[in-house]
Amino acid sequence: MVQQTITPNDRIFATVTCFGEELMNRTFTGIDSLSKLLSIIRSELSGFIGFVTLRVRNGSQGWCRQQGLRIGPRPALAVNQVAAEAVQLSLF
Repeated sequence: MVQQTITPNDRIFATVTCFGEELMNRTFTGIDSLSKLLSIIRSELSGFIGFVTLRVRNGSQGWCRQQGLRIGPRPALAVNQVAAEAVQLSLF
């Protein structure tokens, strides 16, 4: 199996589809990780909510992968996270 790494010198082709409709088809360079690529894709599709298919091809290294991806707003903070971030005020 080919190690699927991304280096800044690689040429990355990314296609995002939803039910056969192409939402994005871009070529990237200068990206150093898959997580950075996913972050860019999520931000470019920020107005879309739903499940999509992401196809990534590394033209420099010769590998390709396809995966499902959920695009949408970030979930609200959990109740205990909100409580942990709350500030207590004192009245004199």
